[in-house]
Amino acid sequence: MFIIDVLPLTNLPRQESQILSYFYNSPLPQGSIISVSLRNKDIMAIVVESYPVNKAKSYLKKTHFSLKKINKIYTVESFVAPYFFDLINFTSEYYFENLSWVAKIFLPNNLKSLIQYLAKEKNIIVNLDHSDIASINLDDKQLIFPVSIYEKIKETIKKQQQILISAPTEQHLRFYYNHLKTIFPENLITPIYKSPRIKQFNKHWLQILRNQTKIILGLRSVFTYPFSNLGLIIILDSNNSLYKSWDQRPFYNTEVILKWLSNHLNIPILIQSDNLDKSLYEALNLPYKNQLIIPPQNKPQTEIIIHQYFKEKPNKRKYLSPLLLRSILQTIKKQEKSILFLNKKGWARSLICEDCGYIYQCKNCDIPLAFHKEDDNKNYLVCHRCGYKEKAPTVCGNCQSYKINMLGAGDERIAEELQGLSRQYNFRFRRLDSESKIDDIIQTIQEFNNKKIDIIIGTEIILKPQLEPSNLVGIVNIDDLFTFPDAPQEEKIMRYLVKLKQLAKDKFIIQTVQKDNYLFQIIKNNDYDLFWKNELFYRNKYSWPPYSQIIKLTYKNKDINKCRKESAKLFNVLKSFLDKHSIYKNFFIVLNPAPSFIEKNKSYYQWNIIIKLKLNKPFFITKKELIIRNMLLNNVPSNWIIDVDPITML
Repeated sequence: MFIIDVLPLTNLPRQESQILSYFYNSPLPQGSIISVSLRNKDIMAIVVESYPVNKAKSYLKKTHFSLKKINKIYTVESFVAPYFFDLINFTSEYYFENLSWVAKIFLPNNLKSLIQYLAKEKNIIVNLDHSDIASINLDDKQLIFPVSIYEKIKETIKKQQQILISAPTEQHLRFYYNHLKTIFPENLITPIYKSPRIKQFNKHWLQILRNQTKIILGLRSVFTYPFSNLGLIIILDSNNSLYKSWDQRPFYNTEVILKWLSNHLNIPILIQSDNLDKSLYEALNLPYKNQLIIPPQNKPQTEIIIHQYFKEKPNKRKYLSPLLLRSILQTIKKQEKSILFLNKKGWARSLICEDCGYIYQCKNCDIPLAFHKEDDNKNYLVCHRCGYKEKAPTVCGNCQSYKINMLGAGDERIAEELQGLSRQYNFRFRRLDSESKIDDIIQTIQEFNNKKIDIIIGTEIILKPQLEPSNLVGIVNIDDLFTFPDAPQEEKIMRYLVKLKQLAKDKFIIQTVQKDNYLFQIIKNNDYDLFWKNELFYRNKYSWPPYSQIIKLTYKNKDINKCRKESAKLFNVLKSFLDKHSIYKNFFIVLNPAPSFIEKNKSYYQWNIIIKLKLNKPFFITKKELIIRNMLLNNVPSNWIIDVDPITML
């Protein structure tokens, strides 16, 4: 008789034991899938360990319950990666998440279907031919990475090892897949798109488990596939916010997990980033072990113009300054291309009554409604958070005044300004935003690259690898981004500026009302070292990352008074814990509870408590620091959201 320790694939409360014991008449390999009885339900579980009963006699005598027998055996062999249990343990501890829930999320939803497929294909072996890898000649290929990167991929394949390539969006995935199959044999490459069909998913899982594919490209959760012989990791477009899981626990960041995996397996990791990261790593005497930054390729010097532009009265404004407009028309005359960037959707950001100051707000969220124009005068207001929509008013709903002003400009308004000129100067333009479908975005970008479109107007959705550099890049308005009181906001703005500058071949124009802002001078002078010198000084002084780890605790409720009460209660609990355990007090800064920047979101009020865990070494959290942090987080009730390394503090 054997004791079988298992991890149920369900959401066990963190304070309860996550690994449960059952018995069976024979041992089962680690990673086997079984079903067990738990609270009168049949639950699937994964085997952690098997050992004879006689090794646990003393333990069994002390227990006040009898062990149950396993209900069913689904697999008698492991079908997860060899590092799977280390991976889920790291994720559980780092993100303070239930181990059972992490295991459930990191394993496929369609477990039974996958198991049936694996049994059916058990005896089918596919032998890959790698003989032509060594003979690949890179001299006649169009390369987008340094040659050393392709050589590293070739070397990994020759060792019969796998390459994991993580992409933040499907557009990135398609672009790099199409590129890599021009360099390497297509039968060695597997792209894993979002939400593959069950049959396709099962096929991918088996190929990766059996090492029958070598280059695997995938999105945020690609690391959950069972890589049996991983030899190289590549992260595309590092620092992209889409690497952070925001819609489902655990709120992990793929970059953090892949860096841990590189260190755990002692394999190299290549990180595609911008020159801003290169400067940061140099300032902090990085990189990490096994880590190599891939900065963008050098390009010709671009003329950078920081243009101070004061617009007219609200309803008479033109958001394209005479300077930017002249540059656009000059570019069109030369039959060249222009990119106009504006990170706001719609025609106007909000409506305000000039007489009484009334602003049209979303009924579900604490934000103004954006104004959108449509044909036949069917204008409407919409909330870009919850989707609430209503007809645009012609008079003020508060005082019945007709003096309604439109504040701020969105991409629709810029398109309207260009519309009147397009007939006169015979040019074609297209507008893209986050509402655009993936295929439409890629098709529009391809038409722009092929000069079938002269101007592309877009939000950050256009910042995809398919978009080729343009002769002119103009930022219509970036000043709005400075209004967000977020700790890392200046870094976010710099990353926008660096990406857009990289797209400008001849001229880069930034329209602003704050011409002397030091960020614009830094981008103009390529002085990223100065940026990090200033940024790191203040981050160190006020204990912001990378000198601390941020944990954001969020409470949501439809009753604002309940939010205030629960936030104050938890703050006092945390403060009392640190007062009682004064030895840990110097590790933390706990900020007072405060409403979120957008206090009401989708009918729920949100209050936050920000915890700063001071780190002994930038970017690195030690095991001791992690244990102490989790001791503090044990005081947080289960109805609070715990977000480690949040994208925003707001």
